[in-house]
Parts: sequence; structure tokens; C-alpha cells
Amino acid sequence: MAQVWVAVDGAVAGTIRCSDALRPDAASVVDRVRAAGVRPVLLTGDDASVADLVAAATGIEEVHAEATPEDKSTIVGRFAAPARSW
Repeated sequence: MAQVWVAVDGAVAGTIRCSDALRPDAASVVDRVRAAGVRPVLLTGDDASVADLVAAATGIEEVHAEATPEDKSTIVGRFAAPARSW
């Protein structure tokens, strides 16, 4: 979700929040991924509240939000490691 700060005459007047809508088939795609034996994980730089909404709408149980590029690299590395236990 993006947040735009609005100013009038140099003073903050408010904010506008906007976001993209999930694709209508997002939850069914996640279900198919799970049915194929893959555990879906949401890894995003987005705000935690937005990530939680997406996860709830799609049935994803593990969420890593507000991740920096470095965080993402570390987390993906953990998933790629052969010793990963679920």
C-alpha cells in the first residue's frame, strides 16, 4: 500500500492511501501451489499490515514483511539450505 502525504500551503493536510487489488484467482493459485507439495511463503518489503491482509486473503500462513533486500537474501538463503526443517 502506498501512502501519499498531502500538503496545502506547506502544511500537512492529510494522507491518501492506495493499493493494488489482488488478482481474483490469487487464493486458488496458492491452493494449487500447496497441492503440488510446495509450502507458500510471503516475503515482501511491504508494510506488515498489508502483507497480513494478502496472507489472510490467500491462505498463506508464513509471512515475512518489511524485509529489506538484505533480509530477503538471508531468508531465501535459509529456505534454499538443505538442512531446512519445516
